[in-house]
Amino acid sequence: MRVLPSHLRFTLHTSFFFLWLGTMSGCMTGPFSGLAKWRPDLRREWKEDAVFGPTLHEQVEDLQKLRNTAGTLSPTEQETWSRRLVELAEANASPVLMEALVHTLGVLPTETAGTALRAALQHAEPDVRSAACLAWAERGGTEAADQLATVAGADTNQDVRLTALRELSRFPGKKTVTTLGVALDDRSPAVQWRAMQSLKVVTGLDYGDNVPAWREFVSGGNPGAERRPSVTERMSDLFRF
Repeated sequence: MRVLPSHLRFTLHTSFFFLWLGTMSGCMTGPFSGLAKWRPDLRREWKEDAVFGPTLHEQVEDLQKLRNTAGTLSPTEQETWSRRLVELAEANASPVLMEALVHTLGVLPTETAGTALRAALQHAEPDVRSAACLAWAERGGTEAADQLATVAGADTNQDVRLTALRELSRFPGKKTVTTLGVALDDRSPAVQWRAMQSLKVVTGLDYGDNVPAWREFVSGGNPGAERRPSVTERMSDLFRF
């Protein structure tokens, strides 16, 4: 018996998966209505490039459509989509598709999506973990802040940590300030800089890029007068995030 290569087995699996998504309601409406084109019975010709289903680019586009409409779905529909996206993620999805899946799970406020996002923070691919940080920031809430704080202090990849530190700026509070304060002691100038940028956002203060001053502030001391950035620097800050 001939065994398909792993990448073709996955593509074939996703072909049937997306076919299933497109037919689940008995009609081809909603954010995935475009998937009708992948149904053989709705096509007059079944071209060679469609044998294994939609391309990666098309799958990512369809997930974007779902993200755009997720807020209009009922709780039951959101749970249904969460479960089906988790199934696809568990099918050894490529890193690029995993990123898109994780982003989409971030806008589905279900426990199923939450469980998947916790797992995504442990994914082997740093880009997927970074996507999970963005998804948690989109999801919001106390757990999101806790998850980002953990990643900021523990992830082994600097880019992932930088993403977590940046997204923590969306969660002002004592715990966030403490987490950012710890990052000020990191050996990496990039991590220190990112921590200071987020501290500016969550505190409304500006001690510039003065690490000792920020350390003093975080420890409860008085760093003195805030720095007054120039007009050029203020304009530059608008594009840093």
